[in-house]
Amino acid sequence: MNQGQFETLLSRALDNDLTAEEFATFEQQLASSPEARARYLEAVDLHNLLDLELQAKLPVQLGTSNVVDVQRIIRKQKRKSMRIAALAAAAVLIIGLVSLRLIMVAERAPTLAFTTAPGSEFTLTHDLGDSETEGMIMDKGSRLQLSRGTVELTFASGVRSIIKAPADMTLHEDDTLFLNRGTAWFEVPEKAIGFTVKTKDLIVVDLGTEFGVLSKPNDYDEVHVIKGKVRVNALGIRKESTTLVANEARRNDPIGRLDTIAAKPSVFWKSLSELPPYLHWSFDQNDKFDVKGSHPAIKEMVITPSPSHSPPELVQGKHGSALSLNGKQQGLLTNWTGIYGADRPLSAAVWVRIPKGLDLTGYAAIVGWGIPKDSKAKWKFFVRHDNIADAPTANISMGTYRGRYAGETRLDDNQWHHIAVVHHGIHPDTGAPDIALYIDGQQEVLSHSNSPVNSKNFNEIQAVKESPDAKPMAIGIGPVPQDVTFRGLIDELYIFDGAISYETIKSLANVARNQQKQTTQPTKNDKY
Repeated sequence: MNQGQFETLLSRALDNDLTAEEFATFEQQLASSPEARARYLEAVDLHNLLDLELQAKLPVQLGTSNVVDVQRIIRKQKRKSMRIAALAAAAVLIIGLVSLRLIMVAERAPTLAFTTAPGSEFTLTHDLGDSETEGMIMDKGSRLQLSRGTVELTFASGVRSIIKAPADMTLHEDDTLFLNRGTAWFEVPEKAIGFTVKTKDLIVVDLGTEFGVLSKPNDYDEVHVIKGKVRVNALGIRKESTTLVANEARRNDPIGRLDTIAAKPSVFWKSLSELPPYLHWSFDQNDKFDVKGSHPAIKEMVITPSPSHSPPELVQGKHGSALSLNGKQQGLLTNWTGIYGADRPLSAAVWVRIPKGLDLTGYAAIVGWGIPKDSKAKWKFFVRHDNIADAPTANISMGTYRGRYAGETRLDDNQWHHIAVVHHGIHPDTGAPDIALYIDGQQEVLSHSNSPVNSKNFNEIQAVKESPDAKPMAIGIGPVPQDVTFRGLIDELYIFDGAISYETIKSLANVARNQQKQTTQPTKNDKY
C-alpha cells in the first residue's frame, strides 16, 4: 500500500466511512507499519482538535440566538470521542499484540540450533526448568549426546561447529560449550571473540580463530589451532596456561601441564558432507598396488607383495582390474600400523568374488592388522565357513577387540559382492562396540561370539601399534600366522579413518555392473 492509498483510508476511517474489507486492510497496514501507526495517532489528535475548535467558532447566523445548546454540543462531543476512542483502542490493541509477538519471538530465539548428517543418532535433554524448548535447538543446560554420525552447531553469535560421534556436549552459557566427549571443530567470527570450550581437562578461550578440540573419556584432551589464536588453560594441579597460534597444538598431562604435540587439522571436519580420511586401492593396471586417497599415511606408505609366494596378479575385476589371490600366502604387505582404539570409528568397503567349493573353515583375511596373540589388540575383516545345521556358509566376519561379529549372507557363489563394515565406536548406552555390516548395500543381522576377556582396557593398549609384536596392515593376509590366506578377487578397497554414512555405502555399492573402472571415490555430498 502506497502513502496516498493509506491517507485515503485514514481520512475515511476518521469519518467512519470504511467498509469491513477496507477496515481489515487498514488494520493490517497499522499492524505491519510503525510509520502508519504514528501517522494514525497524529491524525486522530489533529482531527479532534480541529473539530473542537470549529465548534467553538461557529458563525452567528441572522435571526438565530447566540445561545448554544450545551446538551447538543456534549452529545456530539461524546459521539466523536467514542468514535476516536474506539479507533485508538483498536490501534493500541494491534500495536500491543504485534509488540507482544515480537517480544515472545525474541525471547524464544534459540541460543544454539543444530542439524545432523543422515543416519546420525542422538538424544537431546533440556534443563528441568525449561519445558518449552522444542525442536533441534539447545538452550542453557541442554545436553546433546551423539552416538552415531555428525552434528553441525550454529550459535546465535555466529559461531559454527562440526562435531563427530561419539560425542557428549552441554551448553553452559550462550558462549560456553562443555565438551565431555567428541572431536569438534569451531569457527568463530570476530564479533564472537571470547567464545569458550570447556572439557574435563581444559578451558579453551577463542581470541579470533578456527580451532579443534579432542575430548576422550580415557585419554588426555587436546586443542589444535588452525587459524588465529586461542588461550588454553589446563585444569590439573599445575594449571598451566598459554596462548597458541596457527599450526600449534597442546595436550594436557596428569598434573595440569600442557605438552606440545603436532597439530593435525585433518582430524577435524569442517562440514557435514565431509568424508573421513581414507585409503583407496583401485588395483587398476595403471595403479597396480598403489594407494590413493586423503589419509596422511599415504605419504609414507610402502606396499610390497608377500615374499612367501609369487606376487598377486591383476585380472579383470568388478570395475576394470582386480587383485587375484590364490590362497597360498599371496597378499600385499604395508608399513602402515592401522587404526586402534575401542572408541575410534573406522570403516572398510570392498568388492569381493569368492569361488564355490572352497575350504573356508579358517579365517581368510581380506584385510587386517594388530598383535596376533592379543584378541584385544587387532582388527581383521575376513571370510569363513560357519557350520549351521550341517550347511556350511561362507560369510563375512569382523574380528575386533571384543570377539567376532558375523553376517548371514552366503558369499561363496562366484559372484561379485560389495562388503562394507562400519565401526561407530563404543555405544554410550550398551558399552559395546557399535558395528554395522552391509552386503550389497543391505544391512546384515549380526551374530556375536566373545573372545577371551582379560582385565586390560583396550584404550590403555593403543600403543600396541608401536609394539614389536604388532603386524602392520596387510591385504589378503591376516595378522595371525595360522590364518588361511584369502582366495578370490578383491577390488576397490577403501579404509576410512572414521565412520561412513549409509549414503556413502550405497554410492560405493550401486555402481553399474558393466561400468568401466574409473578412479572413483565417494562424493563429499555423501556425508557423515
